[in-house]
Amino acid sequence: MKKVMVLRNKKWLQIAILSAALIIAVVTIITGMSRSSGSYPKEGAKAPDFQLADQDGNVHRLSDYKGKTVILNFWATSCPPCRNEMPALQRQSEEWSDKNVVVLGVNMQFDNDVAVTSFLGEYGITFQILHDRTDEVRKRYGVNNFPSTFFIDPKGVVRVVRPGEMEEDFIRNTLATMQKSYGG
Repeated sequence: MKKVMVLRNKKWLQIAILSAALIIAVVTIITGMSRSSGSYPKEGAKAPDFQLADQDGNVHRLSDYKGKTVILNFWATSCPPCRNEMPALQRQSEEWSDKNVVVLGVNMQFDNDVAVTSFLGEYGITFQILHDRTDEVRKRYGVNNFPSTFFIDPKGVVRVVRPGEMEEDFIRNTLATMQKSYGG
């Protein structure tokens, strides 16, 4: 009799724990969605200005790049699609550098400096890498998945939002279209 009672209590405890975990998961998802829902810049909207430090501690603001086309790419070293698209971003950065195009890579807070430095060396990345250590810029841009990229025209308007991995042709074609339409 006692053994049956203990088993029933264990079962209820397991159900209670599972229910609590499920409730926490649902609340977390809803809270995360509501935080970014509608708050990120959509295509045609002004890109929110920000200031972030680079590897050397120099502060960069998006507004520093007014008059240039900016590719703003949110990434992390632990993200396989980020790793896949990084060489294409580097090549396009080199190809378009004399055409008033700048690539800014925003590394997320959970990467340590050693991992980032190693990653940059491994991939030969020379474009500007900024660190969002407080997660503030990621939230302002509504980025929930990596990589996520914003193509911003010389007047600071978001023209293309691209969640997920990009192929090199997509980057090249998007920049060519932006150069024709919005200058740079």
